[in-house]
Amino acid sequence: MPFFKTLTGKIISIVLIISLFIAFLASASFIFTGHVKGEGTRINLAGHLRYRSFEMALFAQKIVIEGDPEKKSTLIKGLKKKIKSFEDIINTLKNGNKELDIRPVEKHYKEPFQIFNSLIAEWNDSLKPSLLMIMAPPKHLSKRDLKAIFEKYDNRVLGFVEEINRLVKSFELHLEDEIRIYSIFRSYVLG
Repeated sequence: MPFFKTLTGKIISIVLIISLFIAFLASASFIFTGHVKGEGTRINLAGHLRYRSFEMALFAQKIVIEGDPEKKSTLIKGLKKKIKSFEDIINTLKNGNKELDIRPVEKHYKEPFQIFNSLIAEWNDSLKPSLLMIMAPPKHLSKRDLKAIFEKYDNRVLGFVEEINRLVKSFELHLEDEIRIYSIFRSYVLG
């Protein structure tokens, strides 16, 4: 091959190799960026679940102690909005959202997937039914029984929020692991 024996051929070959190497690194960076895009939003939304949990507890407490039917009705409407907001966040995390670049929480997220599913189960099996009972108690339920339902709910909220904290932290750790793996990959390629 006489082309590679000339100085021009060697320079063109070196430039081509360097160009391919730079293109490879740029492609890897774009792929990584696309992969982690939306992770910050996911972490932020998961953090919102904490706030919404305490907010719902506050509304439920006010509903239980409020004597004025008109104020109670306003509080119930507010609590319904908070429940919808909470469930919207859960659905966004569960199903993903293309506009926010959030992929669904799946088995790809091993620990977060397990924590998230246990949170959903507790919400659907315990916490939400208590809130619904507080908003629309059966006629036979006394004020004392309603307070007992709220106390049971209220006592569980802190533990629920601690589980949400675990979820948020597991999302953070997952993201940090992916960044670390990419950094190691980049170091090997450059090193």
